[in-house]
Amino acid sequence: MIGAQLSYTCLILGIIIGLSLGAISTWYSIKKAKTPEERSHTLQTSTAIWLAMVAFLLMPLILEQRGIITYTWRIVGLMIYFVGLIPAIFYVKRKLAILRAES
Repeated sequence: MIGAQLSYTCLILGIIIGLSLGAISTWYSIKKAKTPEERSHTLQTSTAIWLAMVAFLLMPLILEQRGIITYTWRIVGLMIYFVGLIPAIFYVKRKLAILRAES
């Protein structure tokens, strides 16, 4: 029983730390933007990524708990999210480089 409580405590603590650091880094990214166009792009991109993160992490879990999908499909969905995150990061970096070069 103590092991289960400890693992849930660590899970919750990890989630809180991860979300806190993500929010802090998002705030610094928006603050660091030099031009209004860059700041607008950073804000839009950050919002889209946070919404996608919540959707792709919570929806499969909710669907699995309701019996709509199986554990395997939840893992497949998470793998698609994390693999798709890599080209998204490169796209955002390229777009920011273009915005910086224009200003």
